[in-house]
Amino acid sequence: MAEEIPISTTGIIVCQNESVAFATILNNRTKLWEISNENGIFLIPQNTQNGDTLWISRIGFETLSIESSQTPSIIELNRSPIHFPEIQVQSKTSNQHILPNSGSSRQEVISGLSGTILRTYGGNSGIALAAMDGGRTVDLKVLFDEIDLTNPQNGMSDLSQLPNLFLGFAEINENLFLNNGTGSTDGVMHLNPWSHPPGVQLQTGLDGTQYFSGQISNSWEDYSLSATIGKNTDPGTHPVLYNSELIERKNQQFDQYFSGFHIEIKKNQWLSKLSLWNSIQERGISGLIWSPNIEANRKDTLALFSGSLIRIFPKGFLKSSLTYKKSGENYFDPTFAINSNHLSKSISNKVSGFYQLNSKLIYRFNAGFAIEDVSSTDAGNHQRNRNYFSSSMSLSHFVGFKFLSAMRLDNYSDFGTAFTFSDKLSRNIFSWLSISGAMGSSFRAPTFNDLYWNPGGNPKLNPEESYYSKVSTQATFSNSSFELSIKNTDSKNLIVWKSTGDFWQPVNVNESTRRIVGINGQVFLSKKLIIQGSIRYIQSEDLSTGNQLRHSPNWIGNTKFGWKGSGWETDFSMHYTGSQIVMYDYPNNVSLNKNISTHFSLGILPILQNQIHINLSISNLLNKELMTIYGYPEASRNFKINISYQLNKKVKNE
Repeated sequence: MAEEIPISTTGIIVCQNESVAFATILNNRTKLWEISNENGIFLIPQNTQNGDTLWISRIGFETLSIESSQTPSIIELNRSPIHFPEIQVQSKTSNQHILPNSGSSRQEVISGLSGTILRTYGGNSGIALAAMDGGRTVDLKVLFDEIDLTNPQNGMSDLSQLPNLFLGFAEINENLFLNNGTGSTDGVMHLNPWSHPPGVQLQTGLDGTQYFSGQISNSWEDYSLSATIGKNTDPGTHPVLYNSELIERKNQQFDQYFSGFHIEIKKNQWLSKLSLWNSIQERGISGLIWSPNIEANRKDTLALFSGSLIRIFPKGFLKSSLTYKKSGENYFDPTFAINSNHLSKSISNKVSGFYQLNSKLIYRFNAGFAIEDVSSTDAGNHQRNRNYFSSSMSLSHFVGFKFLSAMRLDNYSDFGTAFTFSDKLSRNIFSWLSISGAMGSSFRAPTFNDLYWNPGGNPKLNPEESYYSKVSTQATFSNSSFELSIKNTDSKNLIVWKSTGDFWQPVNVNESTRRIVGINGQVFLSKKLIIQGSIRYIQSEDLSTGNQLRHSPNWIGNTKFGWKGSGWETDFSMHYTGSQIVMYDYPNNVSLNKNISTHFSLGILPILQNQIHINLSISNLLNKELMTIYGYPEASRNFKINISYQLNKKVKNE
């Protein structure tokens, strides 16, 4: 029986170290296909087996035929000589692309990315927020299926509203092309939906959690569609580790209902996509470990829409897209007589393009507008409009150098115009070694909570401004790659909430800095075994006081071991977060201790002609005391089993 490749297997399509967007990956045996995204990332088509032939095609490039394998690949295409007669044959440069990260849980997907932290308020019922390089959760832009998840009321992106089934793979980019504006100081996290085969999934854990979902999907010559619906239930009875003791927490129940729909159509050189995602969460709010709340609860909803129309050209593409996000929340606490409601809406329309003028020059642009609307019991009713335009030019093979320069203008209805820039210069020293230097700026507008929360809102706040510089060197070999980087980020007018004695109020901090030294690496020990890891040393400082910045750990590290073969698949991951200050106090600051989280999963050999898949996972494998947000400890070690039944049509081997 042929070995089926896990659907999570990903790859990158490149040409001379530039990603190739919107290429078609066709399985010649099953006739199922996938499309690479704007960063060249693609998923292996469903039902692909080892030995299948994959055809990689895109107008303007020579069609490539490869044999599939379980090893995630970096696929290099050659441009058709018809379109670039002036191209001279050159040796291939060292590859600078990092494979995206995937996993069986939200924690595994997010914390597997270099320099990231997933901060959660304990258990499934708690809000989950991502941060990077010792920055705040408002400094990392999170996009899901190209939809900005940022809540305009508080500037955060709650990932607990996305069920695990929605998460396929994640990647981080530094926003070098300035496609994103406010809130992207530390970069942009892209969360891509998982292409699930038709069937059902059932997951249960020793802690009483239950997860059920059903999927349908299929693809034809010109279009593909998929839909999913499911429910996630957690009674919240699993104990937590705190002060070396197992403690039972109450009021942590969590019920999540979700659905999703995606359709993709390709016709000649046109490509169109439409996605709808929806989730409803009902949660118990347990409160701080030393001040429990057994009555508070919250119901929140998330509705997402994304539609795009793309025209592919031999030398680039032109894309028009429309996204919509609606998020609602009702928080009820009878103990303190609180019944607050918050509703936020965001709609964005943009046009973007990519054009390769010749073998050396690439031009990109991104223009559009967005409307943000908030209606809140505590922050009032407000609307913000913004228009933006970004433009970049890349120059490669120029006396051995590659140069990128980008600029962006954002115009806000309440804050005027913000200008940001980005520049990067890189050079290959040897075929396996490259160095680069980059610098740029970013900004973050105050949120509606910062400006208008009652009590405490401060309408006199200034937008934040940040400037960064980074030097890095990368070594790439046939089966491994490593990167050493040094980055410095200086910020002005950081918005920080401080106590006035009667209530908390945001103020601007004059100057602050973060210095980050990082090492990333991945090694393919064989076609079946890969080791990935990163470590960051972070030195942060509020220059007005000399204190370390709050919530900025001194170390962040992660490592992952993955093995796939003979139908089996196993992963072991570990994430380390150093100590961090959570509150300034006298004579000692209140700090969060360092912690280590571990995760293990085992995918068992599929049975019944590859239709039944079983996955076993253990979270907090080492059973350590974990706390990513002060006062909200995480669950102790837990075992889960996931069983999926796939209704794939059987396809005969050629």
